[in-house]
Amino acid sequence: MKVSKLVKTLLISTALFTAATPAYAAYSTVPISNTLTASFKVNAAEFFNLKWTDSNGTNLASDTLPEETVVTGAKKSLYIKANTSKRYDYAVLFTITRTDGTAITEDDIKIIENTTDGPRLLNGNVESSKLQLLSRARTIAAATDQQMNFEVEYITAGTYKVDAFAVDLPR
Repeated sequence: MKVSKLVKTLLISTALFTAATPAYAAYSTVPISNTLTASFKVNAAEFFNLKWTDSNGTNLASDTLPEETVVTGAKKSLYIKANTSKRYDYAVLFTITRTDGTAITEDDIKIIENTTDGPRLLNGNVESSKLQLLSRARTIAAATDQQMNFEVEYITAGTYKVDAFAVDLPR
């Protein structure tokens, strides 16, 4: 029976490695020197979290506020807590939709941001059937919590859905 050179080479290589294995396994594993230790810091994943909270800063059970059916002139306080893994310059973008089948307008709802400088009315516009309102710019340091308070006034009766998220602002 003829065996090709490649097969012969593979068989001889396998035999050599198999024969050499006990020699490697026979090395002593008893340390005879001091031990060196290396530490590595792995960059943790960056995060930025917004949470709806109550007036005391306690996180609500859900990241989603329920739809609100309101009468004209109804008011509600919204509390948001931000925390992050690094410093950010950001603003909070509110997107409000009407879920009662009525098209939303800029005059249906007002959101007022309570700041240390006093109340500030958020400005925005309607885009893709959503009213978008942007808070003031702010900075948050790494590993800190930042509590924010907003007052919502419903100018027009209806059913509304309010969402919020942070948007990064260039420095």
